[in-house]
Amino acid sequence: MMYLNINHLPNDIKFLFRVKANEFKKMNINEITVNDLQNYMYNTRWRFETNLEFCDIVDDIMSISPSDVFDYMKSRSIIEAEQLDLSYFEELLSK
Repeated sequence: MMYLNINHLPNDIKFLFRVKANEFKKMNINEITVNDLQNYMYNTRWRFETNLEFCDIVDDIMSISPSDVFDYMKSRSIIEAEQLDLSYFEELLSK
């Protein structure tokens, strides 16, 4: 079992995130970074996990699809926008 802490990932796990990001780059999807992949996993699939088998971690990372991450990023953007003060948008609205 492995304890998952996003700030202290083993090098093997960091490497897997880089491999997955490079896989997306080969598909001409350059918008998804290693950080995006890590945030997606920690805030969705591993949100309530404390210990996982290494093989499950590998399976989880390697099974991420671009649409999974884009959907996550879209929902995060909506949540973050909802928390902004309306004055933040005044310049855009005045044009």
